[in-house]
Amino acid sequence: MTRDERIAKMRGGCWIGYTRAEQVARQLDDLLSLAKTHRMPNVLIVGETNNGKRRSSRVFFGSIGRRPMAPARRAFRSSPCRHALTG
Repeated sequence: MTRDERIAKMRGGCWIGYTRAEQVARQLDDLLSLAKTHRMPNVLIVGETNNGKRRSSRVFFGSIGRRPMAPARRAFRSSPCRHALTG
């Protein structure tokens, strides 16, 4: 590799395929192979902070050539809520 290629590789991300991460990736792959239905099965990935949940999802979606969905954003009102008091 050239010097620039080595530097680019060092600056790029790396993926360490831990056993549990590989199991989750296989489970997600299995979900993609199911026939489309009205209520598709899903997976909830839960874990401590900073343990690779987001990175795992990005690697998975990158491997299938798609981008993960953006999280839903709440619409906030520009003025405070006013409650009517009735007595």
